[in-house]
Amino acid sequence: MTDSTPGDFKLCHRCCRVAPQEFRFCPRCGGNSWDDVPHQIARPSDVGYKEVGQLGITPWTAGDVAKGLLFFVAQAIVISALFIMVILLLDEDNLEVYALLVTFLVEGMLVVSVWLFAVSKYRIRWSALGFWRRPNVRDVVLAVGVLLVGIAVQAGYFAVMDLLGVDISGASSSTFLEESGTVLVLLGILALLVAPLTEELFFRGFVFGGLANRFGFRWAALGSGAAFSIAHIEPIKLLPLFVLGVLFAWIYYKTGSLWAPMLAHFLNNAIALVVLFV
Repeated sequence: MTDSTPGDFKLCHRCCRVAPQEFRFCPRCGGNSWDDVPHQIARPSDVGYKEVGQLGITPWTAGDVAKGLLFFVAQAIVISALFIMVILLLDEDNLEVYALLVTFLVEGMLVVSVWLFAVSKYRIRWSALGFWRRPNVRDVVLAVGVLLVGIAVQAGYFAVMDLLGVDISGASSSTFLEESGTVLVLLGILALLVAPLTEELFFRGFVFGGLANRFGFRWAALGSGAAFSIAHIEPIKLLPLFVLGVLFAWIYYKTGSLWAPMLAHFLNNAIALVVLFV
């Protein structure tokens, strides 16, 4: 793509694809509602359509991503501190319920971060983060394919850790089977519904999308994958979670939609729950 001035392009209001001014309809989603290209973001001549794949040039920047990450970390620390105060003041009979409720709040902070530093700041629709179209068969095929690769990577990693004598089992299934129905229901909702939605919205739609503007696919995938892995606070599982994060970024990059990584995330968590209870 040749060098162009910012005024030569416009931003699709629906899916955040940047297109030349002469385009009547968006080449990505077919929409015809346009916004000006914010001056803060990379120009199409700086990044190029090939580099961002189906994502388009998003209006939020790498700086917005950094602010969103810092805001999320700060809120997670505050919520965790409040949780510690609560368990010190109350009895421990419902400790697992309290812990899950805190996790719900932390997951909610992911959505708040996206709203503050992308949706509200640039007055865009939530669809621009990856919900601009309906899921299709290709999304399912890619999600299953990525899931199989992820399972292979995790199985290999766990086998190596086992050979090294490292215990990565964590909580046993018997522990969860002894929990109340409330805990099991909350755990299922969190793992199968909340986490795939909020984490993909934040780490792929917001973090990866914003970093891809400035650094391209490779560094954006590595950066979002690292953030995704660290956010789970499981040091022994950093590597497989990082690989999963990169794989989820790849299918988001290929499809421009969050449906595929959300489905892959859902299937991965569903399998983890099945293994946990078997």
